[in-house]
Amino acid sequence: MRTVAEFTIALLACIIPLCADAKKIRQSLKVETKSQKENREEHSRKKMETKVSVKNGFVFLSPEGEKMTFPKDSVIFSGYDKPASALKEAFLVTNNTRFSIKEIAVEITYTDMTGRMLHKRTAGLRCLIPPYETRKLEISTWDSQLSYYYFRSAESRRPAIPYKVAISPVSFTMGEIRDSHPIDKGAE
Repeated sequence: MRTVAEFTIALLACIIPLCADAKKIRQSLKVETKSQKENREEHSRKKMETKVSVKNGFVFLSPEGEKMTFPKDSVIFSGYDKPASALKEAFLVTNNTRFSIKEIAVEITYTDMTGRMLHKRTAGLRCLIPPYETRKLEISTWDSQLSYYYFRSAESRRPAIPYKVAISPVSFTMGEIRDSHPIDKGAE
């Protein structure tokens, strides 16, 4: 009789913790409804559609799932400027696509006049560059001691070292679509 009681107590001792653990696990699990899952997948799909990766060009997936390829020169960087005394670097971005650009990440390589690398960085910028338009963007300078100047900028009165720069796009976040180039509309 005593062995049956001990067996029952031992069995209950094993079952009760399992029930408590199961309750904890059940409480910690999130129940995801079908609509929540669809929203999460839709959000992730939209995110994928708007991120554009750049190497030799870039591919963009439209909301309809159509792949569109743009050459690398669809977004052009020009007009870089940074005098020795400036705390900001400025450059122009020309958007030659049907999409507005909402964000851009660029890799900037700074070299001395012999081609030796001085610095390299990636900068992310929020912007709004409509299709077929140009905007001036500014970023904080890498030159915290203000001892360098871009070789095409105005020379300063104090001694400073000239440098060259190469800007290449890393990624874009694209926005709305314009069906045609504004010049094309004027011809109609």
